[in-house]
Amino acid sequence: DYAFLYVMDGPSYEIRPEKNAHATNILSTLYMIFISQHIIGVKLLDSPYKMIAADANRSGTITTLDQIQFRKLILGVDTSFSNNTSWRFIQSELQFTDTSNPFADEFPEYHWIENLESDTTLDFIAIKVGDVNDSALGNMFAELEERGNPPSSPIIVADRDLSAGEIAEVEFYTGAENLNGCQFTLDFDPRFLELVSIIPNEDVGPANFGLKQQREGLITFSWDAPSGVGQNLTFRLQFKALEALRLSEVIQLNSLTTKAEAYRVDGGTWMISRPELAFYEIEEQPGFDLLQNRPNPFSDRTEIGFVLPEGMSAELTVFDVNNRLIYQTRKHYYAGLNIEKLDKGLLTGNGIYYYRLEIEGAVKVKKMIFIED
Repeated sequence: DYAFLYVMDGPSYEIRPEKNAHATNILSTLYMIFISQHIIGVKLLDSPYKMIAADANRSGTITTLDQIQFRKLILGVDTSFSNNTSWRFIQSELQFTDTSNPFADEFPEYHWIENLESDTTLDFIAIKVGDVNDSALGNMFAELEERGNPPSSPIIVADRDLSAGEIAEVEFYTGAENLNGCQFTLDFDPRFLELVSIIPNEDVGPANFGLKQQREGLITFSWDAPSGVGQNLTFRLQFKALEALRLSEVIQLNSLTTKAEAYRVDGGTWMISRPELAFYEIEEQPGFDLLQNRPNPFSDRTEIGFVLPEGMSAELTVFDVNNRLIYQTRKHYYAGLNIEKLDKGLLTGNGIYYYRLEIEGAVKVKKMIFIED
């Protein structure tokens, strides 16, 4: 509540509430998922106020441009909105012509009092820009919800030794766990490691990372599944070792800048977990590689090629975006190039599939797309 005391009767007044502070308050990648689902029509935002909150650039529409703006704030790249305030205020008595499209109306964010004659009470609805879940409490310490001690969600990394001057690709992946999105701060010791580059793939690229603090050893990350459906997450970063090191001793995952959270749906309920790095020991396997299937996308059949350093047993599995096993075979293969053919009859419908090759001490995963004629 707010009151203006000792205001002179007679003149006209414009009452315009404003608040433009703490733009990052309440923002999370979970809300990015909700906005993405609205954009692609999977699940629409269910109130005009949430839609206004999703309009980051104040364009009167909800598009991927709004997602870009929100992500920059989550990553710490930006600290304020470029064409918006952090809060908007709508007259409480306003009746939207179309609640599924509040932007069809010109909604005033002020109240005009013509020739004030007596005490007047005005009510506004405060909308925190980015809060598409009605969670903001109006202060910089507001949280999405009381989470207690959430379960962990492993992000798997192969541990290894690096020598001074060595440049190495480090792969991070969620294994069999499907996520709808996640965010975190990757914290590495800048005395030992230097980020060389981000290696993009179909789902993750430079826009998912915040590099504003990389000299201090902090890289922020925010990602949501582009399909709106849970899937595996994989990304690669290229580092240079400045000194001899053990990878697990100089890199960790935490919430120093961007809060560490992972999101998935379980039985229609959103579950929030705490992502953390899970290092595993692996011996380097020279000559081991999993190739991209050809053709890709495919509509009839495709070939999966892989290279083995020697004759050995290997297991090839195919699973869908919900981690359902589609195909599995284990047998002895020859050294060098091997080919497995996959027929459309084994698949359950259009969409994204993953194939995984495992040998003793090494695992590789790739993605393929099936489009039925």
